[in-house]
Amino acid sequence: MGTDWEETLRDWVKPASDNEESKRDRTEDEIRTALADYEALPNAVIRVFVQGSYKNRTNVRLLSDVDVAVEYQEGESAPTAYPTIATTTKIGSAKELSDVDLGLSDGGRFNSAEYKDHVEAAMVDAFGVDKIERGDKAIRIKPGSTTLPADVVPCFPHRRYDSALDVHRGIRIFPDKGFAIENYPQQHYDNGVAKNTRTSRRFKRMVRAFKRMSYYLNDKDGTTLVPSFTIESMVYNVPDTYFGTTSYLDNFKSIAEYLWFQTYDQDRCNDWTEVNELKYLFRGHELDQRKIASDFAWDAWKKVGG
Repeated sequence: MGTDWEETLRDWVKPASDNEESKRDRTEDEIRTALADYEALPNAVIRVFVQGSYKNRTNVRLLSDVDVAVEYQEGESAPTAYPTIATTTKIGSAKELSDVDLGLSDGGRFNSAEYKDHVEAAMVDAFGVDKIERGDKAIRIKPGSTTLPADVVPCFPHRRYDSALDVHRGIRIFPDKGFAIENYPQQHYDNGVAKNTRTSRRFKRMVRAFKRMSYYLNDKDGTTLVPSFTIESMVYNVPDTYFGTTSYLDNFKSIAEYLWFQTYDQDRCNDWTEVNELKYLFRGHELDQRKIASDFAWDAWKKVGG
């Protein structure tokens, strides 16, 4: 007997359970407490907040890590100073403006690696060395009996100026290797909520369905897993009209077909953005990223009977 894809998708689109949500909250609280109790960062102002799929309610049950940002803002005797110029980017007409024009001052030299070392030490003190693994961008914490696996991301405030009056606030991450990365979690959240409202809450349901499909195809057919963030951004670029029916299968098939057709050719998706609408999704990246996304959309469409 074949798979009843309508019923399967109805199960896949469900958000996290209440128990999983409580574990998420407990995980965030324990990370916040670990930083507050760590004595090597006296007088530091650190903003701790959940970002990623849990924040955006696009996580799939029991398959998502909690992504927790720990944003260093300032501290009298902490190892860094608030870097108002070092974490600022100017694009467009703002390139012609000086730091003085934008009211920026040099917060002094700072050492992002040192801050990450302190965050790692704080997590080791709180959870134990056997529970901690340092990654390129984040400190990974293994799950406990009442907590979820978490990626703790040390970061700094970031401001992107498009003009003197057009500024976008986000965070900047300094990996152990490679270049700095700018993310805009608040804009991502706001835009996702707006699209979800416009589509009668079907946008986030379809995001969860496509994420589950990626795991399913990987398990059944060995296909490459598509990053959760990429899937969410792909579905975000689908016009709202494709979310218009009450049938999950009809919506899924039409969205999958649209995604495949548009990502098959770089020119068709060259202007696609991340959900934050501030960074391009595929432009400037290697071809493999778009091809993996396109192949996934094709396989998803075929799997449900396209």
